[in-house]
Amino acid sequence: MIFKLIVTVSAASIAISAIKISFIPAPLPIPRTRQVNVRNELYFGMSKPGGEISEAEWQEFLNKNITPKFREGLTVVEGKGQYLNQEGKLIKENTKLLILIHQNNSNTKSKIRALIEEYKRQFNQESVLQVTTNLD
Repeated sequence: MIFKLIVTVSAASIAISAIKISFIPAPLPIPRTRQVNVRNELYFGMSKPGGEISEAEWQEFLNKNITPKFREGLTVVEGKGQYLNQEGKLIKENTKLLILIHQNNSNTKSKIRALIEEYKRQFNQESVLQVTTNLD
């Protein structure tokens, strides 16, 4: 903090010719009040033992298991994927890519884990690929 005062005195009057005040406060920390959002991509293979998961089966799974858990919204994209199964055989299959943008909290993580396990159980899947990205 700097104060500068110049005063001129004469017999007739007192005059203030200049005042300079400088004040530079230290920056205050800005509290972070919002939670960080994340983007989760879940890759659901559409092959199952004995054939393909039908569009009707997928829509039923989406409507009963996904949408009620993620009411804020979601996106589903059609894709084509491939991987090597446990025996090393190349598997090519149609894929549903589910994209979720949500707050990063334990409740949502738990819902996603349960969703993956239910899909694997219901459609006899080896895995569901999950990609998580932090958003700033």
